Amino acid sequence: MTNFTYPANCGNSPKLLRVIEIMDRYIKGMPIDFESYFEPTCIIEVSKEITFGGIEQIRERASKFNSKLSSVEFIDLLSHGNLVSVFGKLELNDLTYEFGLLARYKGHKSGSKLSFVKLYLVK
Repeated sequence: MTNFTYPANCGNSPKLLRVIEIMDRYIKGMPIDFESYFEPTCIIEVSKEITFGGIEQIRERASKFNSKLSSVEFIDLLSHGNLVSVFGKLELNDLTYEFGLLARYKGHKSGSKLSFVKLYLVK
């Protein structure tokens, strides 16, 4: 089972809480309605080495990645406008990484969907 932690007081930013909700559901193996969180043309980039886009590729990659995670910790979170940033640590294949994540929503409204996610991993 993967452990997921984040600060107790994350404010009241709907976009920040949606990023936490996506990760929480993902870690717990709960179903994720990708269409309600991601724009159909959303692009995800991981450390400038892996880029994929579209809901089907996101769904496919997510199913392969989860079994390799043992823990995820969100240490610092920030939300402003249509951007969310997260600094944290994760354990993947018995290696510990620090990460920075930048998530951009299509709009500023609370129901907006993710249009771009960039994840930087540092060993």
